[in-house]
Amino acid sequence: MKGSKEVMPNIASAIKQVKKSERNRLRNKSYKSAMRTQLKKFLQSIEDENVEVAKTEFPKTMQILDKIGHRNIMHMNNVSRKKAALHVKYNALLAQAKATPSQENKEKEE
Repeated sequence: MKGSKEVMPNIASAIKQVKKSERNRLRNKSYKSAMRTQLKKFLQSIEDENVEVAKTEFPKTMQILDKIGHRNIMHMNNVSRKKAALHVKYNALLAQAKATPSQENKEKEE
């Protein structure tokens, strides 16, 4: 607990619960950190309009969001909302990439 004096309970089951809560808090913290890192990688690839990196990062991002939801670290509705927003961005990038021919296609046409 930040800024407060930690008080350890006297009852054995309560002591076990405090230990369990702390262990789970640290585990959840690492999952959330991994999720944020993966989201940043994916969003950076979208921002850079790098289709190849986005194609590799997209499934990883969806997988980690699913894990976070199924482990009840984040509410499943929150996860679904994030996934839907990422799908929209990913599909927009793919559509943009398809609409604008790459340099290789331009060279083949000439």
